[in-house]
Amino acid sequence: MNPDVKNADYPLISVVIPTSGRSSLFRAVESALAQEDVDVEVLAVVNNTEILPSFDDPRVRVIDGRMAPGQGPARQMGVENASGSVIALLDDDDFWEPRKCIEQIRDVERFTPINSDGWIAATGVTIHYPDGRQALRPRIHGVPVSTMNPEEYLFMRKSLRRADNFIQSSSLMFPKRLATVVPFNTLPEVCTDWGWVIATNRTTACQVIIGAGHRTHYDISLPGISKTNRTRQILAWADNVLSDSPRRIMGDFCATTPLQVTAHFGDVKGALAVLRHAYGKGRPGLPATLMAGRTLLLCLMTYVTARK
Repeated sequence: MNPDVKNADYPLISVVIPTSGRSSLFRAVESALAQEDVDVEVLAVVNNTEILPSFDDPRVRVIDGRMAPGQGPARQMGVENASGSVIALLDDDDFWEPRKCIEQIRDVERFTPINSDGWIAATGVTIHYPDGRQALRPRIHGVPVSTMNPEEYLFMRKSLRRADNFIQSSSLMFPKRLATVVPFNTLPEVCTDWGWVIATNRTTACQVIIGAGHRTHYDISLPGISKTNRTRQILAWADNVLSDSPRRIMGDFCATTPLQVTAHFGDVKGALAVLRHAYGKGRPGLPATLMAGRTLLLCLMTYVTARK
Protein backbone atom coordinates (compact mmCIF):
# COMPACT_ATOMS: atom_id res chain seq x y z
CA MET A 1 0.00 0.00 0.00
CA ASN A 2 1.27 3.46 -0.90
CA PRO A 3 1.97 5.24 2.44
CA ASP A 4 1.08 8.57 0.81
CA VAL A 5 -2.47 7.42 0.11
CA LYS A 6 -4.84 8.44 2.92
CA ASN A 7 -7.85 6.36 1.89
CA ALA A 8 -7.79 3.88 -0.98
CA ASP A 9 -11.53 3.24 -0.55
CA TYR A 10 -12.41 6.63 -2.04
CA PRO A 11 -11.47 8.21 -5.39
CA LEU A 12 -8.90 10.96 -5.79
CA ILE A 13 -10.59 14.37 -5.50
CA SER A 14 -9.38 17.05 -7.89
CA VAL A 15 -9.92 20.49 -6.38
CA VAL A 16 -10.33 23.13 -9.12
CA ILE A 17 -9.57 26.71 -8.05
CA PRO A 18 -9.91 29.48 -10.68
CA THR A 19 -7.83 32.44 -9.56
CA SER A 20 -6.79 35.91 -10.58
CA GLY A 21 -3.77 35.64 -8.30
CA ARG A 22 -5.32 37.10 -5.16
CA SER A 23 -3.41 36.52 -1.94
CA SER A 24 -6.39 34.60 -0.54
CA LEU A 25 -5.52 31.81 -2.99
CA PHE A 26 -2.94 30.47 -0.54
CA ARG A 27 -5.57 30.13 2.20
CA ALA A 28 -7.88 28.29 -0.22
CA VAL A 29 -5.12 25.91 -1.33
CA GLU A 30 -4.06 25.27 2.26
CA SER A 31 -7.61 24.34 3.24
CA ALA A 32 -7.84 21.92 0.30
CA LEU A 33 -4.52 20.24 1.15
CA ALA A 34 -5.60 19.93 4.79
CA GLN A 35 -8.55 17.64 3.96
CA GLU A 36 -8.65 14.65 6.27
CA ASP A 37 -9.11 10.99 5.28
CA VAL A 38 -9.26 11.65 1.52
CA ASP A 39 -6.65 12.13 -1.21
CA VAL A 40 -6.66 15.38 -3.13
CA GLU A 41 -4.85 17.20 -5.86
CA VAL A 42 -5.24 20.93 -6.37
CA LEU A 43 -5.42 22.62 -9.77
CA ALA A 44 -5.01 26.39 -9.51
CA VAL A 45 -6.09 27.82 -12.87
CA VAL A 46 -4.62 31.31 -13.18
CA ASN A 47 -6.53 33.37 -15.74
CA ASN A 48 -6.12 37.06 -14.98
CA THR A 49 -2.56 37.84 -13.97
CA GLU A 50 0.88 37.77 -15.54
CA ILE A 51 2.47 36.35 -12.39
CA LEU A 52 1.91 32.64 -11.80
CA PRO A 53 1.98 31.59 -8.12
CA SER A 54 4.18 28.70 -7.02
CA PHE A 55 3.69 26.01 -4.36
CA ASP A 56 6.12 23.55 -2.81
CA ASP A 57 3.57 20.78 -2.35
CA PRO A 58 3.64 18.32 -5.31
CA ARG A 59 -0.12 17.86 -4.99
CA VAL A 60 -0.62 21.38 -6.36
CA ARG A 61 -0.50 22.10 -10.09
CA VAL A 62 -0.62 25.64 -11.43
CA ILE A 63 -2.26 25.89 -14.85
CA ASP A 64 -1.82 28.89 -17.12
CA GLY A 65 -5.39 29.78 -17.98
CA ARG A 66 -4.80 33.21 -19.48
CA MET A 67 -6.03 31.98 -22.84
CA ALA A 68 -9.35 31.01 -21.21
CA PRO A 69 -10.51 34.15 -19.36
CA GLY A 70 -13.60 33.95 -17.21
CA GLN A 71 -14.54 31.69 -14.36
CA GLY A 72 -16.45 29.15 -16.45
CA PRO A 73 -13.62 28.51 -18.94
CA ALA A 74 -11.10 28.39 -16.07
CA ARG A 75 -13.15 25.78 -14.24
CA GLN A 76 -13.48 23.71 -17.39
CA MET A 77 -9.75 23.88 -18.00
CA GLY A 78 -9.19 22.60 -14.48
CA VAL A 79 -11.66 19.76 -15.01
CA GLU A 80 -10.00 18.75 -18.27
CA ASN A 81 -6.59 18.61 -16.59
CA ALA A 82 -7.84 16.75 -13.50
CA SER A 83 -6.46 13.31 -12.63
CA GLY A 84 -9.26 12.47 -10.20
CA SER A 85 -12.66 11.05 -11.05
CA VAL A 86 -14.34 13.44 -8.60
CA ILE A 87 -14.20 17.23 -8.90
CA ALA A 88 -14.59 19.72 -6.04
CA LEU A 89 -14.88 23.43 -6.83
CA LEU A 90 -13.30 26.09 -4.64
CA ASP A 91 -13.13 29.83 -5.32
CA ASP A 92 -9.84 31.50 -4.46
CA ASP A 93 -11.37 33.69 -1.73
CA ASP A 94 -13.18 30.83 0.04
CA PHE A 95 -11.95 27.95 2.20
CA TRP A 96 -13.03 24.62 3.70
CA GLU A 97 -13.30 22.91 7.03
CA PRO A 98 -10.75 20.03 7.26
CA ARG A 99 -13.44 17.33 7.05
CA LYS A 100 -15.49 18.95 4.30
CA CYS A 101 -14.70 16.39 1.61
CA ILE A 102 -14.88 13.20 3.67
CA GLU A 103 -18.17 14.20 5.28
CA GLN A 104 -19.52 15.20 1.89
CA ILE A 105 -18.62 11.77 0.50
CA ARG A 106 -20.48 10.17 3.40
CA ASP A 107 -23.49 12.37 2.66
CA VAL A 108 -23.45 11.12 -0.93
CA GLU A 109 -23.17 7.48 0.15
CA ARG A 110 -26.44 7.78 2.06
CA PHE A 111 -28.15 7.97 -1.34
CA THR A 112 -25.85 6.47 -4.01
CA PRO A 113 -22.37 4.92 -4.41
CA ILE A 114 -19.62 7.50 -4.60
CA ASN A 115 -18.28 5.86 -7.78
CA SER A 116 -21.57 6.35 -9.62
CA ASP A 117 -22.14 9.30 -11.96
CA GLY A 118 -25.63 10.25 -10.83
CA TRP A 119 -25.04 12.91 -8.18
CA ILE A 120 -24.04 16.47 -7.40
CA ALA A 121 -23.28 17.31 -3.77
CA ALA A 122 -23.22 20.60 -1.90
CA THR A 123 -22.58 21.55 1.71
CA GLY A 124 -23.98 24.35 3.79
CA VAL A 125 -21.82 27.47 3.95
CA THR A 126 -20.76 30.01 6.54
CA ILE A 127 -20.89 33.47 4.96
CA HIS A 128 -18.28 35.93 6.20
CA TYR A 129 -19.24 39.59 5.80
CA PRO A 130 -16.74 42.49 5.72
CA ASP A 131 -18.04 43.86 9.03
CA GLY A 132 -17.22 40.59 10.81
CA ARG A 133 -20.74 39.19 10.86
CA GLN A 134 -21.30 35.56 9.94
CA ALA A 135 -24.41 33.77 8.69
CA LEU A 136 -25.24 30.13 8.00
CA ARG A 137 -26.81 29.18 4.65
CA PRO A 138 -28.97 27.23 4.33
CA ARG A 139 -30.52 26.91 7.74
CA ILE A 140 -29.52 23.45 8.83
CA HIS A 141 -31.55 20.52 7.53
CA GLY A 142 -30.40 18.20 10.34
CA VAL A 143 -29.72 15.36 7.91
CA PRO A 144 -28.59 15.34 4.26
CA VAL A 145 -31.42 15.83 1.77
CA SER A 146 -31.66 14.77 -1.85
CA THR A 147 -33.71 16.41 -4.59
CA MET A 148 -34.40 15.67 -8.23
CA ASN A 149 -35.75 19.20 -8.71
CA PRO A 150 -33.04 21.74 -7.87
CA GLU A 151 -34.94 24.74 -9.22
CA GLU A 152 -37.78 24.02 -6.81
CA TYR A 153 -35.30 23.50 -3.97
CA LEU A 154 -33.45 26.73 -4.75
CA PHE A 155 -36.19 29.14 -5.75
CA MET A 156 -39.60 28.17 -4.39
CA ARG A 157 -40.18 30.14 -1.20
CA LYS A 158 -42.09 28.21 1.42
CA SER A 159 -41.42 30.58 4.30
CA LEU A 160 -40.22 34.13 4.92
CA ARG A 161 -36.69 32.93 5.65
CA ARG A 162 -34.53 33.58 2.62
CA ALA A 163 -31.86 31.26 4.04
CA ASP A 164 -33.91 28.08 3.83
CA ASN A 165 -32.23 26.81 0.64
CA PHE A 166 -28.81 27.68 -0.72
CA ILE A 167 -26.16 26.25 -3.06
CA GLN A 168 -22.79 27.97 -3.48
CA SER A 169 -20.01 27.05 -5.93
CA SER A 170 -17.24 26.42 -3.39
CA SER A 171 -19.33 23.70 -1.77
CA LEU A 172 -19.92 21.71 -4.97
CA MET A 173 -18.54 18.21 -5.54
CA PHE A 174 -19.47 15.94 -8.45
CA PRO A 175 -18.19 13.17 -10.77
CA LYS A 176 -15.83 14.52 -13.43
CA ARG A 177 -17.98 13.06 -16.20
CA LEU A 178 -20.82 15.48 -15.47
CA ALA A 179 -18.66 18.45 -16.44
CA THR A 180 -17.97 16.82 -19.80
CA VAL A 181 -21.70 16.40 -20.40
CA VAL A 182 -22.45 20.02 -19.39
CA PRO A 183 -19.18 21.97 -19.67
CA PHE A 184 -18.77 25.09 -17.57
CA ASN A 185 -17.43 27.08 -20.52
CA THR A 186 -20.81 26.82 -22.29
CA LEU A 187 -22.69 28.72 -19.57
CA PRO A 188 -23.42 32.47 -19.28
CA GLU A 189 -21.42 34.45 -16.72
CA VAL A 190 -24.45 35.04 -14.51
CA CYS A 191 -26.09 32.58 -12.08
CA THR A 192 -23.47 30.12 -13.32
CA ASP A 193 -23.53 27.74 -10.36
CA TRP A 194 -27.32 27.44 -10.29
CA GLY A 195 -27.42 27.19 -14.08
CA TRP A 196 -24.90 24.35 -14.16
CA VAL A 197 -26.66 22.37 -11.43
CA ILE A 198 -30.06 22.77 -13.11
CA ALA A 199 -28.77 21.99 -16.63
CA THR A 200 -26.86 18.94 -15.43
CA ASN A 201 -29.86 17.64 -13.49
CA ARG A 202 -32.08 18.05 -16.53
CA THR A 203 -29.57 16.44 -18.89
CA THR A 204 -28.46 13.49 -16.77
CA ALA A 205 -31.30 13.07 -14.23
CA CYS A 206 -28.72 13.20 -11.45
CA GLN A 207 -29.81 13.83 -7.90
CA VAL A 208 -28.63 16.90 -5.97
CA ILE A 209 -27.56 16.14 -2.41
CA ILE A 210 -27.39 18.90 0.19
CA GLY A 211 -25.26 18.04 3.22
CA ALA A 212 -26.29 18.58 6.81
CA GLY A 213 -23.26 20.60 7.92
CA HIS A 214 -21.80 24.05 7.17
CA ARG A 215 -18.34 22.97 6.00
CA THR A 216 -17.59 25.66 3.39
CA HIS A 217 -16.58 29.23 4.23
CA TYR A 218 -17.86 31.80 1.74
CA ASP A 219 -15.99 35.10 1.99
CA ILE A 220 -18.17 37.85 0.54
CA SER A 221 -16.34 40.18 -1.86
CA LEU A 222 -18.11 43.52 -1.70
CA PRO A 223 -16.50 45.08 -4.80
CA GLY A 224 -17.96 42.31 -6.93
CA ILE A 225 -21.42 42.92 -5.52
CA SER A 226 -21.75 46.65 -4.96
CA LYS A 227 -20.34 48.00 -8.22
CA THR A 228 -22.26 45.90 -10.73
CA ASN A 229 -26.02 45.86 -11.14
CA ARG A 230 -26.74 42.69 -13.11
CA THR A 231 -30.49 42.66 -12.67
CA ARG A 232 -31.23 42.61 -16.41
CA GLN A 233 -28.83 39.74 -16.99
CA ILE A 234 -30.40 37.77 -14.12
CA LEU A 235 -33.91 38.29 -15.52
CA ALA A 236 -32.71 37.22 -18.97
CA TRP A 237 -31.17 34.12 -17.37
CA ALA A 238 -34.49 33.33 -15.68
CA ASP A 239 -36.37 33.74 -18.97
CA ASN A 240 -33.97 31.31 -20.61
CA VAL A 241 -33.59 28.71 -17.84
CA LEU A 242 -36.88 28.81 -15.94
CA SER A 243 -39.34 29.41 -18.78
CA ASP A 244 -40.48 25.76 -18.73
CA SER A 245 -40.64 25.59 -14.93
CA PRO A 246 -43.91 26.07 -13.06
CA ARG A 247 -45.02 29.72 -12.90
CA ARG A 248 -44.68 29.62 -9.11
CA ILE A 249 -40.94 28.92 -9.42
CA MET A 250 -40.42 31.66 -12.03
CA GLY A 251 -42.44 34.12 -9.97
CA ASP A 252 -40.78 33.28 -6.66
CA PHE A 253 -37.31 33.60 -8.20
CA CYS A 254 -37.96 36.97 -9.86
CA ALA A 255 -39.71 38.39 -6.78
CA THR A 256 -36.68 37.63 -4.63
CA THR A 257 -33.23 37.23 -6.20
CA PRO A 258 -33.14 39.95 -8.92
CA LEU A 259 -35.34 42.21 -6.79
CA GLN A 260 -32.82 42.00 -3.95
CA VAL A 261 -30.02 42.88 -6.37
CA THR A 262 -31.72 45.99 -7.74
CA ALA A 263 -32.85 47.02 -4.24
CA HIS A 264 -29.19 47.00 -3.15
CA PHE A 265 -28.68 49.95 -5.49
CA GLY A 266 -31.83 51.81 -4.42
CA ASP A 267 -33.13 51.50 -7.99
CA VAL A 268 -36.86 52.01 -7.43
CA LYS A 269 -37.77 52.02 -11.14
CA GLY A 270 -35.72 48.89 -11.64
CA ALA A 271 -37.43 47.22 -8.67
CA LEU A 272 -40.88 47.98 -10.07
CA ALA A 273 -39.79 46.59 -13.45
CA VAL A 274 -38.63 43.40 -11.74
CA LEU A 275 -41.98 43.03 -10.00
CA ARG A 276 -43.81 43.48 -13.31
CA HIS A 277 -41.58 40.75 -14.69
CA ALA A 278 -42.29 38.48 -11.71
CA TYR A 279 -46.06 38.78 -12.03
CA GLY A 280 -46.08 38.89 -15.83
CA LYS A 281 -43.93 35.80 -16.38
CA GLY A 282 -44.70 33.98 -13.14
CA ARG A 283 -47.03 33.63 -10.20
CA PRO A 284 -45.23 34.33 -6.92
CA GLY A 285 -46.57 32.57 -3.86
CA LEU A 286 -47.52 34.33 -0.63
CA PRO A 287 -44.09 34.02 1.08
CA ALA A 288 -42.29 35.44 -1.98
CA THR A 289 -44.88 38.23 -2.26
CA LEU A 290 -44.37 39.24 1.37
CA MET A 291 -40.60 39.09 0.92
CA ALA A 292 -40.92 41.29 -2.17
CA GLY A 293 -42.86 43.88 -0.19
CA ARG A 294 -40.15 43.98 2.44
CA THR A 295 -37.42 44.24 -0.21
CA LEU A 296 -39.25 47.07 -1.99
CA LEU A 297 -39.46 48.99 1.30
CA LEU A 298 -35.71 48.56 1.81
CA CYS A 299 -35.15 49.76 -1.76
CA LEU A 300 -37.14 52.92 -1.06
CA MET A 301 -35.15 53.54 2.12
CA THR A 302 -31.87 53.12 0.23
CA TYR A 303 -33.10 55.51 -2.46
CA VAL A 304 -34.12 58.17 0.08
CA THR A 305 -30.86 57.85 1.99
CA ALA A 306 -28.84 58.24 -1.20
CA ARG A 307 -30.77 61.39 -2.13
CA LYS A 308 -30.03 63.17 1.15
